[in-house]
Amino acid sequence: MPIAEAKQLVATRALAPLARAYASQPRDPLNFYAPQWRERLRNAEAEVIETLRAAGAQIDVFKDGRVRILFAGVWASSRQSLRKALQHWKINAEAKQ
Repeated sequence: MPIAEAKQLVATRALAPLARAYASQPRDPLNFYAPQWRERLRNAEAEVIETLRAAGAQIDVFKDGRVRILFAGVWASSRQSLRKALQHWKINAEAKQ
């Protein structure tokens, strides 16, 4: 897949759904709605991973929270979250283009 198409896919089908999920994050982790938000985030991340893998991405999620992505010949990783790894991937793809 060309990098331009991959960037478009990541922006619309990966970063946008995760941004929507993070937009509803409660400020207080002990908030009554925090468990529901965490479940929505897990579901959004699973959907994003499934979508990108179907498009040919290699995504490795480790138990300690690290995420590694190889998509369209561009590598990225993060120790924080899938969202950060995708943001790093987008930066690396723009630099490579």
